Amino acid sequence: MNGGGRHLLVTLAFLGNAIASPAAYAGSWDGVWTGKLDDTVTVSVQIANDRAVSYKILGTPIGIKFSKVSDSSIQFGDPDHYSMQLTRTGEVSAVASYYGRHGYSKINLNRNSH
Repeated sequence: MNGGGRHLLVTLAFLGNAIASPAAYAGSWDGVWTGKLDDTVTVSVQIANDRAVSYKILGTPIGIKFSKVSDSSIQFGDPDHYSMQLTRTGEVSAVASYYGRHGYSKINLNRNSH
């Protein structure tokens, strides 16, 4: 392969990694993120000013004692009871990983509003 061909392959590989990288979805987390656990249990997380301010399961509020954000993820929870991490999979989509007294779950979430 000639030098120009190698340069093109390296450039395409770099662009592919940049597009697939979670950092490509950087931006505000603000909005209401919703999804369903096991296709039946409604979960919602409201984020304002890049902080988790409300977490509900079946409409019941669950207390939040900490919240921290980065470009590609947000973590929140109550250290004595649960923790949740949302990781962006797109501009308005994320996967939530829940760890708590009830075990471990993953939930696909979508941002409904800004």
